[in-house]
Amino acid sequence: MRTPKQVLRPERLRLVPEQLSWVDQALVRHGLIDRMAPRAAALYLFWVTVADAQGLSYYGQATLARPASPERTGAHCGARRTRCAGPHRLPGAAVPGAVAEGCPATQTAGREHNTNAIGTATTTTTHKRRPPEPGPTHRAGASPCSTMETFCRIKDHLGRQRLSVAQTARALGLDVRTVSKWADEQPFHPRKAVVRPSKLDAHKGQIVRWLDVHPYSAQQIYQRLREIGFDGGLTIVKDYVHRIRPRAPAAFLKLDFEPGEAAQVDWGEWGTIAVGSTRRRLSFFVMVLCHSRRMYLEFTVSQTMEFFLQCHENAFAAFGGVSRRVMVDNLLSAVQQRLVGQAPVFNPKYLDFSRHWGFDISPCNVRAGNEKGRVENGVGYVKKNFLAGLELGDFSAMQSAAQLWVDTVADVRIHESTHRRPIDRFKEEAAKLRPLNPAGFDLARPIVVRATKQFRVALDSNHY
Repeated sequence: MRTPKQVLRPERLRLVPEQLSWVDQALVRHGLIDRMAPRAAALYLFWVTVADAQGLSYYGQATLARPASPERTGAHCGARRTRCAGPHRLPGAAVPGAVAEGCPATQTAGREHNTNAIGTATTTTTHKRRPPEPGPTHRAGASPCSTMETFCRIKDHLGRQRLSVAQTARALGLDVRTVSKWADEQPFHPRKAVVRPSKLDAHKGQIVRWLDVHPYSAQQIYQRLREIGFDGGLTIVKDYVHRIRPRAPAAFLKLDFEPGEAAQVDWGEWGTIAVGSTRRRLSFFVMVLCHSRRMYLEFTVSQTMEFFLQCHENAFAAFGGVSRRVMVDNLLSAVQQRLVGQAPVFNPKYLDFSRHWGFDISPCNVRAGNEKGRVENGVGYVKKNFLAGLELGDFSAMQSAAQLWVDTVADVRIHESTHRRPIDRFKEEAAKLRPLNPAGFDLARPIVVRATKQFRVALDSNHY
């Protein structure tokens, strides 16, 4: 059994006249609310939310149809006069000077009402707002966001500055709905490519069949298409062939080496450096033991044979031994000639040097730097970790700084491939290295030069 409700304060009970309703019946019954433009809806809501002398928060149709003349400045229109006067009226809403006779919902659904200079009621037809044209970042179901910059500014205002959606919209001059839509989006969605018909569409099946049988190039495909009436260009043929037959990446076999089996050497370059009163090109020599990954680094101002051999000897002395073979690329200091199908022709000086120290020369194939990837990575590591951001002073201070970096950084880091420190793995490799030759190699290079009339000779761009 239901308990009847009692009115606690009868004197405060609001009495609603019969001709009034909380929502105008014409809006719901006739479906006019679905056809109202945003500005018309704002105007109607403004009128129905202004309180009159009886405390009602809405007006009936007869009240709305009466013109709001200046004489009506009493209690009945006090709030309305305050809200409508001067610049305080609603943005985008018409000045409520007069409303045409008839159903107010019917009038506001399709028109905005304005008052001209003499107070005559006029009507202006208002069309519904057209949806925005799809821009570079417009997606179906989402408001347009013109650029990535605008998207980032929205995220910055909402996230870092902790502004509300309305405050962000006012600050950026955007619609509130646009900001609200993109506030929930995590990544920025660029415009998707528009698929357009192509002259190649009718021949794509034939191209696939040709490529399944023969390894044709794009140029050969284009020539055969021309024979069967294709009048398009070569570019679209190349793009399609490359898309359906992408270039396969080269596969590499990762090599493993026994302790003391091999070492890899290479040169690197890094700008110029001051040497006395002049500047010279800065080069550096890197030798890496393949098993332990221990590194030897030496800076020079030249890559000639004398420097190349001297750096070898210094590396052997630093390691306390010599590996069984040294892997090099095809630089002239090591390989003089490399022909396909024939044995490489070594530089006689480097060949004598290898016999003196007891190692075999293992040259890489032409344009196959991946075969000595350990030292290639070592050169890149020196550039990124040691030289990047280093303020180069005089050349005399480079070698001591390099040795300090090798001892405190390169040899004691956890290597990403072995997951151990190179200095720790070197303990296993040191015992497998060949002993040093007690007699050094003659590194001198005899040069015949012609003296000038002033008894001067030119050597390495210098005059003596």
